[in-house]
Amino acid sequence: MELKYLNFKKVFKDLVLDQEIRSRWLKDKSFQWALSECFNRQCHIVIDWDKATSPIIVLYKGYRFFLQPTEYCSIFSVYQDYSIELLKVSDKVLDLGACIGGFTLPAAGRCREVIAVEPLFPDLLQDNIDLNLNQSPLEPSNITLLDCCVGPPGVDKTTIKFKSRKKLCNTIDFKGLLSQHGPFDYIKMDIEGGEEYIELPDLVEARVITGEFHINRKRRRRLLWRKWEEFFSPNYYRVSKRGSAPEIDFRFTIERRK
Repeated sequence: MELKYLNFKKVFKDLVLDQEIRSRWLKDKSFQWALSECFNRQCHIVIDWDKATSPIIVLYKGYRFFLQPTEYCSIFSVYQDYSIELLKVSDKVLDLGACIGGFTLPAAGRCREVIAVEPLFPDLLQDNIDLNLNQSPLEPSNITLLDCCVGPPGVDKTTIKFKSRKKLCNTIDFKGLLSQHGPFDYIKMDIEGGEEYIELPDLVEARVITGEFHINRKRRRRLLWRKWEEFFSPNYYRVSKRGSAPEIDFRFTIERRK
């Protein structure tokens, strides 16, 4: 569970003031029951994975996802994290860092084609694509899944680390990706620092670029983002940035002006 999506003030208030919840952990001596009810009131659920006897499927905004501990909250957060409302029916979309399909599936339901690049969870992403076969409004035939990551030219494989997962992944350079599958109208990226391997002129054909900016070193992140802002001139692009504290990664949207 992504704790950042919980209203902890409301959890504490319910535990202390709500008579029904308070009785569950004081009278029934079950703090877990009381806390689960607090989560439930914020539309979160608590599941014991060891006791789950069959796959659990979540239906969210018309798309189906297998519920598993790996990054499942991303299926809910994409509508806030990325400018999904800017997608057009005619768009060809590049989803860099597709994860389990939280953006890929709704994008495929709105656009003509999606190229989904995912090095760590391609099996989970494919399972979710298959789950939505022949399910309106999605036509998964317009999704191409690439099991690789963006990296520097001339490097065939690289080790990717994300939280507790570590994997030796196939690598593709961004120019190669463009030549094989581009051009793209809309690019979404969440590539954990892979932004450093993208040359800015290679992005100019896209109408919209949105994503999370992940550069581990603060100074390097600040300098690289300044370079992006200067390149995407305000005369031709709208550049917005969210979560701008310098010590954390942030989200951004770059949209070409009409």
